[in-house]
Amino acid sequence: MLKKRNFNLKVSKAEDYEITNCIYINESKVELYTKLEIENGTFWDRGAKNFFKIVNELMLSEQLQEKFYLLYGGNDLSVFLLTDEQYRIIKHRYFDNDYEQPYLPE
Repeated sequence: MLKKRNFNLKVSKAEDYEITNCIYINESKVELYTKLEIENGTFWDRGAKNFFKIVNELMLSEQLQEKFYLLYGGNDLSVFLLTDEQYRIIKHRYFDNDYEQPYLPE
């Protein structure tokens, strides 16, 4: 999907991943989650948010008009690649149900 938009995404584990919980996203080292987030069980949520937040920033720097929006979390995590207009349509459709509205990773 991203290649169709001429956006190259390269992801790899950092050499010290088991200690730092870091990966490389297009050559930038990114901490996905902290030791505390592992201990309190929030690392699934935080890892996905951190990953897609960085990818969205990279896409914005390439002037792409779409962003990744998340829905749900954990094993149920879904991801949508949407324009602002597409997001507004979905948000309007589910205006009365926050759980069904995609959100930008923070």
